[in-house]
Amino acid sequence: NYFPWARAVIIALRGCSKLGYVNGEIAKPNASDPNFLDWEMNDNNVMTWLFNSMDPSIYDIFPYSETTRDLWTALKEMYGHADNSSRIFEIQQELVNIVQAPNQSFTEHYGNMKRKWDELRQYRP
Repeated sequence: NYFPWARAVIIALRGCSKLGYVNGEIAKPNASDPNFLDWEMNDNNVMTWLFNSMDPSIYDIFPYSETTRDLWTALKEMYGHADNSSRIFEIQQELVNIVQAPNQSFTEHYGNMKRKWDELRQYRP
């Protein structure tokens, strides 16, 4: 679920003006820069938020990332493959075979289909 997770993280970080720590817009200053300690504190806070939002098995792979940007890049490289043809095929098969269950409301059925279409759009914009 990298794509939905990454989108939620981006929205949350943009909401508190911290998105620059993951996308590189807020660059790491030199250690001698007077702003370094503030940058480091904010970067560590954002990294903590990311770690706390991860499944423990995923966190175990990345605990020694140096910066939030490094962590974000590593996660994207490992899980953010937009060319994931096997997942695209799975979603397409799920959509072809989707049937509204007898006890399922139209809203639930539509929500399930919409989630699949939205995920497919992440892979094939």
